Amino acid sequence: MPLIAGIIGFLLEFNMLELNLLILFFSIPTAPTAYILTRQLNGDSQLMSAIITLQTIIAVITLPIILSLGLN
Repeated sequence: MPLIAGIIGFLLEFNMLELNLLILFFSIPTAPTAYILTRQLNGDSQLMSAIITLQTIIAVITLPIILSLGLN
């Protein structure tokens, strides 16, 4: 998703700050409140918890890389 956001921001001619913020926002994992909402709406809460956990683990690895690329 961050790559797609970066391409769209580039095509829309965002300045560097706006482009970096757009990529950063698309890199952040889903909010844990999505799990609560899933439980309240009788959704698949186990799947949602797995998605949030996986996104958080991936973000721990990718966010420093994305931030270091954006600062240069």
